[in-house]
Amino acid sequence: MITNLNESDLENVKIERNEVGQSKKLGDYLNRIAYHESAHTGQMLNYLRTFGIERPQIWD
Repeated sequence: MITNLNESDLENVKIERNEVGQSKKLGDYLNRIAYHESAHTGQMLNYLRTFGIERPQIWD
């Protein structure tokens, strides 16, 4: 889906979340998704480190 988007879509497509009163650009939401996933990946890697479990080398 992302490969079919252009710069105009990222700026002009609005995502309406009426249940929480938010209206944001598609580009902002896609950026937030990427950040959110990276934060959870960091949490998981920290848990593995804490338990002494070998971790995948995903950050190189």
